[in-house]
Amino acid sequence: DDAASASGPRGRVLFEKQQPLGAAKNNTSVSLRGTPTTTALKAADHRTSHAKLRATQHDPALGTPPPSNKLRGSGGLGSSSSSKASSSAEHVLAVLREMQESSVEPRWDAYRAAIAACDQSGRSEDVIKIFDDAKAAGLRPTGWAYSRAVAACERTGEWERALALVDEMRDHSMRLGALTYSSAIAACHRGNRWLRVLSLLDEMRDHDLQPSILAYA
Repeated sequence: DDAASASGPRGRVLFEKQQPLGAAKNNTSVSLRGTPTTTALKAADHRTSHAKLRATQHDPALGTPPPSNKLRGSGGLGSSSSSKASSSAEHVLAVLREMQESSVEPRWDAYRAAIAACDQSGRSEDVIKIFDDAKAAGLRPTGWAYSRAVAACERTGEWERALALVDEMRDHSMRLGALTYSSAIAACHRGNRWLRVLSLLDEMRDHDLQPSILAYA
């Protein structure tokens, strides 16, 4: 019978061969039950937060230029667009703050979305702050981000910071576009730095860039 078979020599051999497999299986089960889930939760939070930002980046308010003053003051289409851009900026900033305050480390696309949203809604001080936060996090902003930061400095009257950013772009071998030059020129105009204005205009011509009416003004 089974009891006799198990007690015989052959039964002992089978039992000894099978026992390590059973023990290993049990150990594996215990090991799996004890595996911490912190890493998995962090990864899930990371995917969720960036998914929110990607959804916001598809918002038309982030992909269209700011409405003109004429439309903005009419209370019609411009007013609606401006309100939508402001709402988008609030949403993106909330997601970015949530990521910064949690264990999720924002990637560059998160900062870029926040800069774009704040730039579209005219929140120049927030543009500069987010730009600085990205650099403090060890990320290198793109030429586009530098351009938006220079424009924001012009609007806030920080001509020295605008010129410092232009110098940083040169240090990183970034190409300065007409918008960046025009913003830097306008910033220097605000600060009555006329020699720098003329110097920047000469640089634009040397790089075959056409100064805008704003730059000549």
